[in-house]
Amino acid sequence: MQALEQQYGNALKHKKFAELIQLQKEIVERHGNKGILYLLQQQLSGQICFLTAINDKTCPWFVHKDLPLEVFIDTIWAPVQNQLPLFLTLLKERCQHILVVKQDTEWQLVYFVELLLEDQTPFFAFYNGAAPLSDEAAKERPNITAQYQQHLGLFYQVHNGFGELNRESVLPLDELTKIKCEGVLYLRFFDFVSPARQCIKMEDLAQKNPISYDYDRGNIRSYYPFWNFLDERLALMDEE
Repeated sequence: MQALEQQYGNALKHKKFAELIQLQKEIVERHGNKGILYLLQQQLSGQICFLTAINDKTCPWFVHKDLPLEVFIDTIWAPVQNQLPLFLTLLKERCQHILVVKQDTEWQLVYFVELLLEDQTPFFAFYNGAAPLSDEAAKERPNITAQYQQHLGLFYQVHNGFGELNRESVLPLDELTKIKCEGVLYLRFFDFVSPARQCIKMEDLAQKNPISYDYDRGNIRSYYPFWNFLDERLALMDEE
């Protein structure tokens, strides 16, 4: 595996996407679970293992670790299963393995997912989500958490931050920031790979499904309602 490791490290350093895809496939095909662990270790630090192998009972998902994969996803995503039907259907179809990462006392759940290029060539990606938001953390920003219970608050019952690893994501609570545009305050909750950001008007936080706004370099425009945006965006897994 050493030769593949060197090639992969070089491709990762220089962001050679096509080469990375091919090397990922070779590493997984040749080395199976060991190869998947290696790929994740190149992107995340900490103690990493497959969910089924976890022995630490402080892991938030320990009690569910032996569930079949689809049942596990249904179980932990239950708080938002009605709001994210497109994404959750696709996640259950594409997710091949689930891993856990412990960094000091913080936990992350990592989904190893098969995606497709425009020509239908398969490749792999990791989606990571932090542990559900704790009551203690929620108390740190009461001016926000008291209002958003029907959208971001629900999502944080599953993961306090979630998305494709090192790319775009739903921001965790401590990274939510306010943006002022044309005299109106917005709460930024989603970052793209591009400079664009997705926001909610602060005055709309208490709504059940508020309109989200696309903010890009000082320009803002209304977009889809929160849950519609999130379901469609998270379901855009394949490269087009």
